[in-house]
Amino acid sequence: MTAPLSHRYLVGSGKLEEIAKTCVDTNADAVVFINYLSDHVNAC
Repeated sequence: MTAPLSHRYLVGSGKLEEIAKTCVDTNADAVVFINYLSDHVNAC
C-alpha cells in the first residue's frame, strides 16, 4: 500500500503486513474479518 493508513481502517500497517505474510506462508485464498459495528456506526 502506498497511501497512508487511516484510523478508520480495521487494521494498521503493522498488522496488515503480518496478515499478508501469514497469507503467503499458508497459501490462503481469502481473509475474513468479523467485526460487529457499534450502534453509532449502524445508525449512519
